[in-house]
Amino acid sequence: EGTRERMFAKYDRDKTGTISYSEFKQVWLYLTDARRELEEREIAIKKFASKNQLMKMLDEVLREEEDMEAEAFRYADAWRKRQQDERRRQEELSAAEERLCRALDTLGQVVLLGGGTYNQFDEDYSSAQTINNECESSVPQEWLQILQSLWKRRLLKSRYQGLSICTSTFALWGR
Repeated sequence: EGTRERMFAKYDRDKTGTISYSEFKQVWLYLTDARRELEEREIAIKKFASKNQLMKMLDEVLREEEDMEAEAFRYADAWRKRQQDERRRQEELSAAEERLCRALDTLGQVVLLGGGTYNQFDEDYSSAQTINNECESSVPQEWLQILQSLWKRRLLKSRYQGLSICTSTFALWGR
């Protein structure tokens, strides 16, 4: 018991009553078999190296390991932040798409069952070029593709799922 207290007092250099990591590391370096630790790490050592030389070598090896570990933590933290940012961007994009769908609904989107009285909605609007020709204003192709994608997803979520709903009516959004 007295030996531990003397050792604690010896290595508690700042006299705080606690041992910091650096103080603990010094105690560990002193008490451990430095030769065995270096051999386990496959570090070449001199046959007749003194205990102090071995402790210094082990201390350098430990610093390199700690630096590599700190770098790994920085990398992992950066990766985690990128994943969080990507998840947040996806959530924001999804919310924006939902708001756009609602806005388009408010602007007069019409859900049609069947092809219309005069089969005016039976046309295939799968190509963006056909859609662009149908739109009264010049709308960029990417926007039309986004509208078509939103419309199709909107139909899949609708209460009319399974009924014959003309997917070409999304072109009405672009007018």
